[in-house]
Amino acid sequence: MKNQGDVSRRAVLAGIGSTALLTGLSGRAQAAGNVFRIGAPNTITGAAGVFGTGVQNTIIEMAKRLNAAGGAGGHTFEVFAEDTQTLPEPALLAARKLIEVNEVKALLGVYSSPEALAIIPASNAADVVLMHTGAAPKLAADNTEGLGFQFYPSSQSIGFVLNQIVTKEGYERPVTLTLTNDASIGNSTSFHKYWAEQTGSEPEDIRYQPNQPNYRSELQQALLANPDVIILNGYEPDATIIMKQLYELGNTARVIAPEFAVTTRLIEALGPELVEDTIVYRFVPNSDSAAYTLFDEVYQAAMDAPGSANTYAAIAYDEMNLVALALELDPAISTGAELADAIHKVCGPDGEPCNSFAEGKELIAGGATVLNYLGASGPCDFDDQGRTPGNFGVSEVKSGEYVFAYGIVFED
Repeated sequence: MKNQGDVSRRAVLAGIGSTALLTGLSGRAQAAGNVFRIGAPNTITGAAGVFGTGVQNTIIEMAKRLNAAGGAGGHTFEVFAEDTQTLPEPALLAARKLIEVNEVKALLGVYSSPEALAIIPASNAADVVLMHTGAAPKLAADNTEGLGFQFYPSSQSIGFVLNQIVTKEGYERPVTLTLTNDASIGNSTSFHKYWAEQTGSEPEDIRYQPNQPNYRSELQQALLANPDVIILNGYEPDATIIMKQLYELGNTARVIAPEFAVTTRLIEALGPELVEDTIVYRFVPNSDSAAYTLFDEVYQAAMDAPGSANTYAAIAYDEMNLVALALELDPAISTGAELADAIHKVCGPDGEPCNSFAEGKELIAGGATVLNYLGASGPCDFDDQGRTPGNFGVSEVKSGEYVFAYGIVFED
């Protein structure tokens, strides 16, 4: 498998830091109108580097296209790009720089729960909208100003999905291996709740620390429970070590893990044999929609790769469309709170359906005051805590490739 992305462009972007990426208009044209500043603090390097370049390039490509089409509500877009390194501390530093120095009004494409949890106090205090794909339960609690939008399903829904997989596959002795961060703990805790309600028993939960060279002690503890399935709630760096050491320890239990743990890069690094038959679940975009077709075109232009290579880029595409539609609906937006309110108005289930900014702009011109943007990544129907539902796909690793098995829809 090839790691998706344009390496030369990634190097350029990594070197840019937060230099403005002015897209599609001359300096004179940009100075003439209102410039809306977008912050793109994305995972160019680190554990999620396999996704972050595509996310950032999608944001930049969308800004370019929106500007070429005349902008949104009299605004053109200016993107400031940063690398969060997939770590909370660099993410917070990047966000502060974007907020305080570059004076951005929205932060798009924030990847993980630790990054989003580090940023949200600063974005709340600065009245800046935060769009992210974290899942930790605390993100909803910390969304005190209503400025946060969570595009990835919550830990509650992930626990539901894990319980569905274990039940469907007929396993009876699950054990969870849980990285000690809010999202992973939330995912395991949610699964334990569903499993206990269903079976009356509580699985073993083995916690482990990040950035360790060896996890044999934790793995031996897990294997002592005689599991028939191991649920790995972590990320690619720790998963790479864990999958290798499980193989070396002679593990016969099946492994279930998220796409951001057992990545294509992990499979390449370890080889197909070590990950054969691993069950991988992931958030599934709305790939049959008109919006997804448009996203795929954007991603092809940005990365010279199909949109199916990067679900998180589909989310970034939707984030840009929602900001643009909000500005088109209310060109006088001047605060983060006003932007957040307008975003809710352009993606509610009771609004007039649209698949793109162009369609939404036409509806607004015709007098529509509420839209229902049908996203490339799936439904964008946010609740009052900024959370949205989502669908999941379950695949198996066969000969080094993901092979789709079935889908699961979260039922609250």
